[in-house]
Amino acid sequence: MSHCPTASLPAAPVAATYDTSKYLHNPASLAPLSAAFPRNSWSEGAVFGLPPYHSGEHAYQLCWAAREASKCWERVLSREHADSGDLSSSIQASDVVDATCFKLAVVDKALEVNAFLGRKRANVIRPPTLKYADWLTDTDTMLEAVYHLACDQLPCGTAAPEYHTIQSFLRSALNVWCQQAVRVTNVPPRNNKEPFAIDDLGRFAAKYYEHRHRVLREDVNDRTKFSSTVVVYPAETYTPAAAPQLVPSSTAEVSLSPSRRLVPLVSSQTS
Repeated sequence: MSHCPTASLPAAPVAATYDTSKYLHNPASLAPLSAAFPRNSWSEGAVFGLPPYHSGEHAYQLCWAAREASKCWERVLSREHADSGDLSSSIQASDVVDATCFKLAVVDKALEVNAFLGRKRANVIRPPTLKYADWLTDTDTMLEAVYHLACDQLPCGTAAPEYHTIQSFLRSALNVWCQQAVRVTNVPPRNNKEPFAIDDLGRFAAKYYEHRHRVLREDVNDRTKFSSTVVVYPAETYTPAAAPQLVPSSTAEVSLSPSRRLVPLVSSQTS
């Protein structure tokens, strides 16, 4: 079974001293970017809103679906590594890393990297502006790197979609969270066109999950008293569409020039 090259990750900062006129906080105190794939922490740079979502809340929809895809990938890997008679109860027999799971897990990691870079830039007292075109170029390279990282962590017997078949979705999805990069200028105005179709999220869309919210209600006769009610939003039934054609993992190739096969997730020139 062949793998895509493993993408390199930035090392954790080691400087104990820093220029207080340049940074808000010691760069060494910032959490380093996790090398894990799939993503396993959403404490930074992940915003999920309050599902079920309204029409147009693509940023929240994306974060939700991407997180669920990463969790699915992790469950598949856990099933591989567990003894046959000692599987975790969280593992679902229907879990599979298909094309939808693959592209969303790649987006999830790319969102983590984008948020990480945003934190680094926001730590500078006067962060330089970043032109939108330059941000696109940088993140195009980063998306390729995350794709390689995902290929290297494929469960046994699964396949990776060719990069060019998911590139447009990856680009559109990451663009939704452009401003997390901090001070990006010349961003074109959003038109009425949706950045992606909710159907692109497949079974990981929030509407296919049950949501429960505890609601506090004020007593109409005594405003110092409240009662709580659990509001349940049932999951919609998911009807799978025809599965996209995948490239067998033993022959998977990326349509990239040889000089771009191994690229870092974060440019060494990033401030």
